[in-house]
Amino acid sequence: MVTAGILVILMIAGYFVAGALIRKKVDAALQALPPSLKITYTSLHPSIFSGSLILNGLHIRFSQEAHTHEVSIDRVTLSGIQFWTLLRSHRLLMRSLRLEGCTASLDDHLLKKNIPFPKPELPFTDALIDRVECTGLTVTTRENGLQLAGSVELDSVGGQVGNFKVGGIRLVVEHARYVVPGVDETVFLSNMELDSKKRVFRLDTLRVMPSLDKVEIGRAKGHQVDVVEATSEGIAAEGLDVMGLQEHRLTADKITIRRNRIYVFRDRRLALEAGEKPLPMESLKALSTELRVKTVAFGATTFTYEEFPKKGDKTGILKIYRLTGTMEPLINKPKAGDPAYITLSTEGSLMNSGSVTATTRMPLHKGDAYKV
Repeated sequence: MVTAGILVILMIAGYFVAGALIRKKVDAALQALPPSLKITYTSLHPSIFSGSLILNGLHIRFSQEAHTHEVSIDRVTLSGIQFWTLLRSHRLLMRSLRLEGCTASLDDHLLKKNIPFPKPELPFTDALIDRVECTGLTVTTRENGLQLAGSVELDSVGGQVGNFKVGGIRLVVEHARYVVPGVDETVFLSNMELDSKKRVFRLDTLRVMPSLDKVEIGRAKGHQVDVVEATSEGIAAEGLDVMGLQEHRLTADKITIRRNRIYVFRDRRLALEAGEKPLPMESLKALSTELRVKTVAFGATTFTYEEFPKKGDKTGILKIYRLTGTMEPLINKPKAGDPAYITLSTEGSLMNSGSVTATTRMPLHKGDAYKV
């Protein structure tokens, strides 16, 4: 009994000593950060016995050239930490990392210049975390007006420090808003899910809205432009290589869009923009992302084109009803064995009078003709 009592006393004493040592190490590491990076917290609760660490009120501030990124996290919970492995071999093994109430305010200038956060000195050389969760995520940018709310889950995050890789990802966006620079358009998203395990992408609604009055946009540009207002519903991708997206590859078996409403306005009283206009395949091939989708299908679509003529006092409208179609395949960087054409098959009613079907073949090889 005496021996057991002594062991309990030693364990309790070791618990408090280890906790104090961890706090001391964390504070020393934060004080050693460069002046451009400041990290603070309100409370820290380590537990050697349970292998856990809880940080409350974490705040990160990165400043450079009078520009600032700020990140606030209400609660950080690290669970299943193998402290002895960390001390013995400088490897961080952890069951889970959970971030709750994450708010990030990002500076567009720093993002455009791709200025990374400074790399602090870490007490480990490599790491493996079974699961990372970030809930209550809110991201905003000050200039372009990005607003995003959702959550992120990552599986098997690990590797050498500075070269971490992710085994799986699930991203949920409840709603998002983004002002597209240079084109006077704002994009809205609602209820989006991206899941690498299921290889799926789902988006309830995508909206594109002009940021200015449709006539004022053309006048501000000084030449004719297409002003687009569109809503797409029920967008989904099957057999999607989610992890390939980070390497600028969009590979999927099928992409479907359930319904679209598209409106385009052009003011022909303005001058045409000078220069040659690229054909559709030239624009596709110029994309930095490699596209490789077997089938793209879109359901009932209403397409409205309105223009103000060069001579006249009112606009004219062309409308296509019940437009549906498929595209097979969607490729922009052809390889050996690929077909020579992208085939677009459509059907719709022009001005709600009868039905028209059309097949358009767009060449994947330079010099071949377009066929309709």
